[in-house]
This record gives sequence, C-alpha cells and structure tokens, in this order.
Amino acid sequence: MKDIPVIVLSGFLGSGKTTLLLRILAEAEVRGIRAAVLMNEMGRHDVDGRILEEEMPGIQINRLLDGCICCTQRSEIEGGVTRLLGTSPDLLVMELSGVADPDQIRRALLQPALRSRVHISHILTVIDAERYLEYSSFFSSDRELIHTLRSQVKTAGTVIINKIDTVNDSNLEKIQRAVRKLNPQAEIVPAQHCRIGLAEIWPAEAAPLLSLSTASQQQLGGAATKDPEAPFSPFKMVSPAASPQAASYSSLSSVTLSLPDKSYDREALTQSLAALGSGLVRVKGYVPAGDGNLYLVQGSNERYVWQISSLNVKPYLVFIGRNLEEERLEAAVRAGSQSLLH
Repeated sequence: MKDIPVIVLSGFLGSGKTTLLLRILAEAEVRGIRAAVLMNEMGRHDVDGRILEEEMPGIQINRLLDGCICCTQRSEIEGGVTRLLGTSPDLLVMELSGVADPDQIRRALLQPALRSRVHISHILTVIDAERYLEYSSFFSSDRELIHTLRSQVKTAGTVIINKIDTVNDSNLEKIQRAVRKLNPQAEIVPAQHCRIGLAEIWPAEAAPLLSLSTASQQQLGGAATKDPEAPFSPFKMVSPAASPQAASYSSLSSVTLSLPDKSYDREALTQSLAALGSGLVRVKGYVPAGDGNLYLVQGSNERYVWQISSLNVKPYLVFIGRNLEEERLEAAVRAGSQSLLH
C-alpha cells in the first residue's frame, strides 16, 4: 500500500488559506488527481467546508470543528486522516485553523499509526501582508499565539505573502526580511488572492501530471507577483526542531450567533461589524439580505466581502477575536437589520 502525499495549508485568520485551497483543488481536478480535504475551524459552525461543497461538489471533506487541530483536537487527527484514506485519494490536503501550529501537525503525522500511510509533501503558509508586521505588538500578551505565528513561518517550505495590493513596496520588503529572518530556507512568493504558480507542488507520486494549456495555467495558478514574469522556484520542505507546546493560543475565542429569521441591510451590517474594532479578528458566515439572496459574508481587518450563495442553510455568523462579548456582538447584528431593504 502506497503512502499518500499531504499538503498542509497554514496561516493566521483571514490570510487567504481557503482561497488557496480552492485553487489547489481546482488544479487537482484538471490534472486528474483525486484530492480529499481535512479541514479545521475554531467555530462551532462550519463555514469553509460549506464553501468547498458549493465550489467543488463531491469533494471528500472531514471536518474538525470548535477547536484547534494542533492542541485541543490533536487526538482526532488520526481518525480524521484514516477516514479520508478510506476514500482512496491520490492527495490529502489539510487546511489548519488560523491559530494552529503546523509543526505540531508534522509531528502528529509522524506518529506510528500514520507515518507508514502518509507523508508531508509540502507545508505552505499564507500571511496577510496588511497585518503581518502588526501581529507581534497586537498579540504581545499572548505568548502561545506569538509562538504559533512564528512557527507557521518557520515550519513552512513556502511562505505566500498574500494581499500585496494592500501594502507599498517598502512594507513588502520589510515583510520579506522578517520572513527571511525566521526562515532563511523558505521560498517566498508575493501574491494577490493567492494566485501563485502551482505546477511545482504536485507530488510525482500522487498521479501522472497532465499537460496544461497556457490558458489553464493562467486561470488556475498564474503568479500574481510584483514581477509577473519572475520564475517560480520549486517548493521545499523545511522541518525545524521545535519543542512541543500545550496550546497554540490563549487570548482568542470564538462566538457563533444563529441569526433571527429576518433580512439584513448589507451596508448597515458591514458598518456595524467594522465598528466593533480591531479586537474582532475574523467574521464569517451566511446572512440573508433584503434583496432576497443569501450571502456568504467574510471579514477581516475591518474589510468585508459579500458573495451570493446558493446553499440552503440557516443564517449564522462566526466571530473570532479577543475579549468578545456576546451581547455586544448581538447588538451589532441587530443594528444591521434596522435599515431593511424591501
């Protein structure tokens, strides 16, 4: 029985991991590679998994919810991976929660029950160019989280600096230097919307590679760097030593709100949520609007994106941040329903 290659996707909340995951799965489909996904979310309600089901019908997903895969849910990794291996995939992709330490995942996959069945092919870490330089000061009181954020970079074979359109050249150079200081061996790839060249990440043992047309390459992975003609170097695995840790964060928590059966004004709700301030790190969920559509709502850094969804789900929002007060979150949601569109 052959062991299955694993691609691990790491990165802090809102950095763009799910966007990258969708790009990887789309190219896997074109290349004839049968992929399965193990997905971890902090919230009690699944958002990213629903996104995958809507965008990639039929994809095999195993969800680990309401906790972090590298600490509180680490004991569930073996079962989750084993269930997916039962579907006979060519490739396993693990999207970690935004507060997970990928080095702990690497260690878990090296345990006797799994090490003969899977092997890590690549660890990719996505960082948010707009906020990366602020993390050390913003989360300075959370030693566990600072350790995790650094480990996400240190453990990666490739670090994708995403959202480069939100920073100037000077700040991009500072980010690159900061990443290089933590991980001198990693490939560093600047990108927008996680558009990167994907040709190098496909493990030769996963499936025979198909020849992609130029159009397919541009659609699925054309690099979006400051120099779009720059070559994309092969991905490399880096496995630094790290001491085990009991928890990957201490100051963050999640709150899930089921929304009342009413419509919401998109602009009013966006403004109300953005006014909650920087303590609210991530918001995502499904919200019905006054135009009759259900929307997937995703927010980070006080930026919000609304996308029409075809799913039939009861509306809810998942909030992740520091010092979250449920009553204050409920008040913000109510404010978004005061200017209804009829």
